[in-house]
Amino acid sequence: MKILYIKTISAVIFLLMILLPGIYLWFGFLYKNSDLDINKFLSEGSLNYIENILMKAPQNNWQTILNNLSPKNSVATIVSFDALPLNKKQKAQFLQGKAIYIHGANYLFLYYGTERTFVYKRIGNTMYAIKLPLGESTYTLVLSSIKWMINIIDIELSHHAQKNWPLVLRQLEKQFDIGLKLESEKNFLVPLGIKNQLKTHEIAFANTPSVDDISIIYVLLKNSHAILKMGPFDRMPVTKQFAVFQHYYFWIFSIITIFIVVFLTKIFSRNVKKIDDLTTHFSHGEFNNHTHISRFSVLKGIHTNVITMGNKINALMKSQQNMTRFVAHEVRTPLSTMQLALDALNKENNLSDSSKKNILSIQEDIQDLNKLISYFLLYSQSVSHELKLKKEPLCLYNWLEKLIERYQSSTIKIKLTAPDKDKNTIVNFDPSLLKHAVNNLITNALKFADKEVIVSLNIFNNSVEIGVDDDGSGIPKSERENVFKAFTTLDSNQTFGKHIGLGLAIAKA
Repeated sequence: MKILYIKTISAVIFLLMILLPGIYLWFGFLYKNSDLDINKFLSEGSLNYIENILMKAPQNNWQTILNNLSPKNSVATIVSFDALPLNKKQKAQFLQGKAIYIHGANYLFLYYGTERTFVYKRIGNTMYAIKLPLGESTYTLVLSSIKWMINIIDIELSHHAQKNWPLVLRQLEKQFDIGLKLESEKNFLVPLGIKNQLKTHEIAFANTPSVDDISIIYVLLKNSHAILKMGPFDRMPVTKQFAVFQHYYFWIFSIITIFIVVFLTKIFSRNVKKIDDLTTHFSHGEFNNHTHISRFSVLKGIHTNVITMGNKINALMKSQQNMTRFVAHEVRTPLSTMQLALDALNKENNLSDSSKKNILSIQEDIQDLNKLISYFLLYSQSVSHELKLKKEPLCLYNWLEKLIERYQSSTIKIKLTAPDKDKNTIVNFDPSLLKHAVNNLITNALKFADKEVIVSLNIFNNSVEIGVDDDGSGIPKSERENVFKAFTTLDSNQTFGKHIGLGLAIAKA
């Protein structure tokens, strides 16, 4: 059952490792393509309009025209062909006049995540491109988050003299729990990149756009005419984990799914094992070993049906056993009466030879019928697992020697072989049942042997092997599977006694 569980888990994990990445890639592909289609639909008219305007103006005025056309916090720029961040295929498409859409860098501000798309379009037949930002900019997102804070700080500073601004900022730092510092617009300590960003946007980031975690923000205060440095904005542990979860949600989802599947498969396999154990007990004639499965299990119905089936099989087997015993008893009673009558007839002195011959024939038939009844009873007990072994410690080799003595009158020679170490070994076995099994094997071997039958004995640590081999033509391959089935007999040219096809079935049982 452990092997079944391992195979099930392996198959499930294998399928998940194939399906989940496939679903992830498929959804990613659909998302990017749908985003691309939307951007194409919304930006195509704007690109064509801008291109027409620029083609009518001198090249040195292009950036000025773009600045006038650009919405707030979303400035378009002119980029030379050599500076385009495109691969070989994209550059070829660009030269054909097609618009190229590129996803920009990902930014994280606290637990906000942003990603912006840029489109590059060739301006006529020149080697320059329009770079147009699409979607909500990171500047707009961050500004919308802190605009109330910025406005309050600017108003507070405007209500106080400039010499008191450091004190006001310290009080506001406690209020907002964020570091605040003022810098002059002419302060050379403010990076040039920050100053350039502030010329276009109301806020600026401390580092280059390639940095994905925004922690320091610069703001140009309108009323105070100063640059406010805010931060660092340290994310709380929970929000940090949330951001990581956003970034790795697919792998987290996959791992959680695998654990859930493993857990559910373990429960399912455990219930399957209970049903397997139940059917194993039934196959050995043990019908009292019932197991319990939760009524919420999907296998509850199967479990109930198996128990019901076992109870019916048990009832049928008991009915068959009772019928077999009854028939055997009812048949043996008249046979015993007939045998007594025949014994009485044999004692009479005036019987003719023909009468004695007929009486002998009837006695032989009675013996055959008694033998047949014994076979039926023994077979019934063997298949219903009612046979009880009565073991005795005996020398098995000597026992076999005595057993085959009764066959010495046969025209076919019977020989017993065994290693010297096994000839004096004492073995615990049931002499009655083993005698019946070995007799059946020898009897069948004599029917098909030509000149010799060899009975071999080999004793191992925990088992005993008794082999019966004959030198006949052997059993056809097509019949070998049937010889141990009940009521199956094989044709042969020789006959050695009567048989009904139960001997080997009982020997196997």
